[in-house]
Amino acid sequence: MQGLPHYRSSRLIGQLDIARLAADLQVSDKAIYKWLSDGAVPGRRVHQLLALEGASLSATTLLQFVTR
Repeated sequence: MQGLPHYRSSRLIGQLDIARLAADLQVSDKAIYKWLSDGAVPGRRVHQLLALEGASLSATTLLQFVTR
């Protein structure tokens, strides 16, 4: 994911480090995989995603992926 450069896997090029992202958001790996599978992020997580270290995400970009 381009908006989260600090969360790129050191082992798999172009892949997210799911474990690190989950730990920093205080959710399970399974939750992150569900968001990716569904193409949707719970609205209550938007602020956390925007506040991640090195994130270049914008609220406008995330809006299309937000669920209630």
